[in-house]
This record gives sequence, structure tokens and C-alpha cells, in this order.
Amino acid sequence: MRIVAALIALTVAAVPTIAQDLVRFDASNSTLGFEGRFGGEPVPGIFHRFSGSVLWHPTDPLAMRFEVEIDVASLDTDYPDRDEVLRDPDWFDAAAHPTARWVSTAGCAPGDTALDCPGELTLRGTTRAVPIRVEASADGRVLSGRASVNRRDFGVGGGDWDDPKTIAEEVTVTFTLRPAF
Repeated sequence: MRIVAALIALTVAAVPTIAQDLVRFDASNSTLGFEGRFGGEPVPGIFHRFSGSVLWHPTDPLAMRFEVEIDVASLDTDYPDRDEVLRDPDWFDAAAHPTARWVSTAGCAPGDTALDCPGELTLRGTTRAVPIRVEASADGRVLSGRASVNRRDFGVGGGDWDDPKTIAEEVTVTFTLRPAF
């Protein structure tokens, strides 16, 4: 129940600072990363440009809702040639689908140490259910979490890259979000 207490602390901290329930993320002080596997080896990356918000319900922290929009062309795996390939049509197809979007579909449910938040990811024009696990820092001012995405569900890594023995299907997405109070 530490997570519920931290979320209540975050909500209480936000109430005197903002007059509304909608809180934007401070993307300059937040991170949105991913990790896939190529030949069994991890390939980490980040997105430099994303924006989002949390809708707070001061009387019901579990009813919070997220919305995040990601500029897929801002991906960075610390290897420019690979990044260009990942922007191509076989991968993210950044020219045709410049943004990905994750949106809550319902309020969150308490878990043992985190909240389980249902939502949908739209990537490359395909929308699928992708739940996230969210934890709050002890002071309730930082939200972090993760999700698991099957890249093939969204047509990412098609063509010559479709072999799951070479490139794993599962990609882990991680985030640390600091609301801009």
C-alpha cells in the first residue's frame, strides 16, 4: 500500500500548487526509454521528445489517467546509423506515422508495490491494449514505471527484420515522469 500512500502524497502536494486537476509532465526532466534485443544482446534507447499529462482526482488517486504523445523520430540508441534504420518504413515508419500515443482507458488498480494502469498504445496506425505498471517515489513527486510491448503487434521490425530469433518480439518501455508543478 506504499504506492497508494505515495500517490495520495503526490495529489495533496499538487492541490495547493495548481488550481486544476490536469498536470503536464516536465519532459525536460523526465525520461522515456526502451530496450529491445538483437542477437540476445540488449539494445537500449530513449525518445528525446514526448509530452503528456496526468489527470488527478484529489479525492480518488486511483482514478488518475495518463496521456503521452511520443515523437518517434526523436529515438536515440546512441548509434546514428541504427537510428536511421529504426525510423524507416520497416520499423517505426516515422515519416508516415510521426507520433505514437499511449492513453489510459480506465483508472488504475492497486497492486502489491505498484499500480496497474490499463491503456492503449497507438503506434504505426495500430492501436492495442498495453497496460503499464506505475510506482511513485516516497515523496509522491515522481512517477516511474514500465510496460512490455510486442513489436510485431504493431508491425515494427517487418520485412527482413521479422525473424524473432534475431530480434526479440518483446520490447520493454520504461519511464520516469516528473509533473511540472
